[in-house]
Amino acid sequence: MKGLIAKIYEDGSATSPTTGNIDVFISPVSVIGRKNLAFIKELYLGKLTKTLRDRVVSMAQNSKVKTDTIVKLVLDYYKLICSERTYKSVEKKLSNMSSKQLRDYFLSPETLLCTIVEPFQDVTFDDIKTAAKMLKVPLDEYVTIKTEDGKVIKTDRPVPVGISYKEVRYKMKIIFPAAKFGGGG
Repeated sequence: MKGLIAKIYEDGSATSPTTGNIDVFISPVSVIGRKNLAFIKELYLGKLTKTLRDRVVSMAQNSKVKTDTIVKLVLDYYKLICSERTYKSVEKKLSNMSSKQLRDYFLSPETLLCTIVEPFQDVTFDDIKTAAKMLKVPLDEYVTIKTEDGKVIKTDRPVPVGISYKEVRYKMKIIFPAAKFGGGG
């Protein structure tokens, strides 16, 4: 997606949704005006995937949470969002590990939980909304914006807030060296 940088702010000084800082604020009107709804899906999927990863790590750290419960959460997410092929691949990988191996795997910083949308596949907004409800994460949030003169403005309605990871692209290049990623990734 092409764009124009209008202003660069110090970390945390310009915008913040209810869930934390914003790295990039893009007017939803410009995304819709360019008919680039896939960009909003990408942001949402990044947010959902990060939420899933954080939730899985938290659950794996808690000895009271059964490993089967963690695996079920992961598989439910992948069944909802990814292709049958991706789901089966994840299911096979997880089913070949013991409970201890699974916990170690989920706690490892090398573990990559990512949402792969295969070529010619699509994830519907309904599936994204269902996954967000399952993970109890808002897709759209009110955002606070600080203007150049220091005035603080809150959006009058929730706007799409998501995550687009360079780190995921970097890790994906390691896993799939021949893959090409748009946007200079």
